[in-house]
Amino acid sequence: MSSAPGPTALVAVDLDQTLIYSTSGRFGAPTPDAEIRDEVRLHQVEAHAESGTRTFIAEALPALVDALRERATVVPVTTRTRAQFERIAPLGSIGFDPSLCSNGGTLLVNGRPDAAWAAEVTRDLVEDGWTVGEAAAHLDGLGLDRKAARVADGIFCYVVVADVDAAQAQIDRIQAEYESHGWVACLSGRKLYALPAGLTKARAVVRLAKRLGAPVIVAIGDSVLDLPMLSVADYSIAPAHADRAVRQIADHVTASSGPLAAMEALTAAAEWLALSRTD
Repeated sequence: MSSAPGPTALVAVDLDQTLIYSTSGRFGAPTPDAEIRDEVRLHQVEAHAESGTRTFIAEALPALVDALRERATVVPVTTRTRAQFERIAPLGSIGFDPSLCSNGGTLLVNGRPDAAWAAEVTRDLVEDGWTVGEAAAHLDGLGLDRKAARVADGIFCYVVVADVDAAQAQIDRIQAEYESHGWVACLSGRKLYALPAGLTKARAVVRLAKRLGAPVIVAIGDSVLDLPMLSVADYSIAPAHADRAVRQIADHVTASSGPLAAMEALTAAAEWLALSRTD
């Protein structure tokens, strides 16, 4: 017996190195027409003038997103700032609404920040911890980047480290220093992030699921910043190239890496939702 349609599931998906791939990453391609293993063709969705970086999605991705939307609300959950996200929105023919930026600190609805969401995020932050300016100043003092720390949407900060091995050798000490001031530090690729402890993708996704009335959460991600989000999901998916810690907790790991993994991950999400549906 079929029941009337109810609230749809929430599929929360990371962007960089999960759904989209840039020339500065491991799976970048020189032209939009380049092929990956003769199985996936790429479409360019971003060209960053300052860095020269270009970003691509698999040409087949929009159709897979549309198919998944028959069973779920698909929401990008990215550490990109609003401005960085808007450089790639709407990812070719894919229009996302709502969207979560700034590691969940900003909810975009109809392309505009949700004021009530911003107020809730502010209440989550530790009042007696470092300010974002103090956190950024500490990053500068580490001497891991010649440029000053970037402050993202006034919420968190990061540096692009010159020597990943040197940063990795210090990460335990750095994390302890930030933790003592109500912050979290993590190294993801060449970026060393400092974020308020209350600013996590997990908290954002759970809050959004409650707002939407979504009965289940599926999460897809590749980096340590995605770990909390994957941990709270009913079903979690990681690409084969994901950080080891992410692969260890994921319910499903794709067979492929790079842009092909994005397609496999969306398909896996749709298949799991189909199997878990109760009629």
